[in-house]
Amino acid sequence: MLCYSKAGWGASENIGESTGREMKLATPKAPSLGITMYVLTTIFGTILAFDGKKMGLVHCDLKKLGRDIQPIYLDRNPKPRLLLKRASGYYSNIHLDAPTGFRSLPGDVLETDSGKFDHSLSIKGSSGYVTYRPDGGINVDTLEKSDWESFYPVDSELFAYLQEISWHDWVFSANKLLARSSEIGFSGSNKFRISELNLDLAQDNQFMSIRRDHIGNGILSLDLNSNVWRFDRLKRYNPLVVFVLFGSGEIEKQFISAVTSLVRIGNYNDKILLITDKTPHDIETLMILLGKINIMIKIVSALDRTDQVSARLMLAEIDEISDHQPILYADLDIIFDNDIEKFLVDLLFSDKMTAQQEEFQNRLDGASVGAELFNDDPIQVENTFGFNSGLMGFPNMEICASILSSTKKLLTEYCRIHGRNGLTWADQAAINYVAAKFDAFDPEPLTRLTRVPFHHDQFDQNDRRGFVHFWHFGPNRAIAMTRYLQSLLMSSDVYPA
Repeated sequence: MLCYSKAGWGASENIGESTGREMKLATPKAPSLGITMYVLTTIFGTILAFDGKKMGLVHCDLKKLGRDIQPIYLDRNPKPRLLLKRASGYYSNIHLDAPTGFRSLPGDVLETDSGKFDHSLSIKGSSGYVTYRPDGGINVDTLEKSDWESFYPVDSELFAYLQEISWHDWVFSANKLLARSSEIGFSGSNKFRISELNLDLAQDNQFMSIRRDHIGNGILSLDLNSNVWRFDRLKRYNPLVVFVLFGSGEIEKQFISAVTSLVRIGNYNDKILLITDKTPHDIETLMILLGKINIMIKIVSALDRTDQVSARLMLAEIDEISDHQPILYADLDIIFDNDIEKFLVDLLFSDKMTAQQEEFQNRLDGASVGAELFNDDPIQVENTFGFNSGLMGFPNMEICASILSSTKKLLTEYCRIHGRNGLTWADQAAINYVAAKFDAFDPEPLTRLTRVPFHHDQFDQNDRRGFVHFWHFGPNRAIAMTRYLQSLLMSSDVYPA
């Protein structure tokens, strides 16, 4: 896999089972000093930390923590001490008077003075109180205590959850409000902000339940008790758009047009996955043409067209994308002609896949939508219209994996019995069949948002719904797509590359 770095706790986390089902949290509780280690926050929502480059103590925003800046931990068992976690996993004692800020020998003789009403505390070493400065620095010799010496202890395990939450975007179930990562973090005085929501960390059990993906890659949803009686459910917004590219020439032009429209017109800045058989050199050439776009590459091999058209069925087997939701698959003859964020947010809260329904192909008569399979099955389904699998949306990887994995199994067994080319429309017919049998297909909203032009004069910019599918143009698709994209790029609703 190229161009991809995975963030998150991974499968090593030991709270609950990483099965994708709901799990109860065992800890996050209000501060109770002396039981476990704590991260210390300030009245400004910054974190007491050690800066490895400056070789000293600082206080900084949660988002600035990383390899060079690590949080400081307070441990009061049996006596108060400040600790820094090393890369080896061991902890070193912080020595406030040492030039480098820490050493492996026992640290200062510290005192902690707890606040009476606001769950704060102050830390006093041999030279005085620890004080945070407006410039992000730390003093360790303040003689008298004030608000600038007040720290708010956050259980280290709870802190790890809050830090992970801050890395991602979330959507509130109640009003579909999208909270971007930039709107998430500590807001001071023992508060944690998720957009308009402020969690009081002094309250017990703010996190009632948490749900991870099936391999523990990342959190998918949260149930919060945000106040004594207030509740919220949030879903992680981590969308993925998937393309499959085999061949060269005109199909590469289509790929460039599709991705350019997705970013510049569709206002999409999240992850893109490209499944392809191209060499790293070929991929590098394409990336130069596209510019700085966030694309992951999965290199596969394909023996024939059956392999090529079925490559998208392997999505469920790629562990690196297991925590993405929602997922949008698009053929390389799709132009995105409107902002797709609202569509993706709505898709996240669906319970079925969606695709463009073709109102000229019904299930029992249209080979392209699975007639061969439906007519050979004694358990009949409603003879309604099938769908075009060139554009498909899935609310989450669980639903995506259920449909695509079953489709792959169907194709494997069917081809074993009837030959490799035994099913005329291969994966599209099979996906239609599986989605119908699982009752997992909803034509909305993609049917409403997708246009299929039949002539060049049908490109009405006043009817920009979101998606334009150029399958009807056959070998002239690249030309038609380029022409329409150029007209879109000349309009006012264009986003930066």
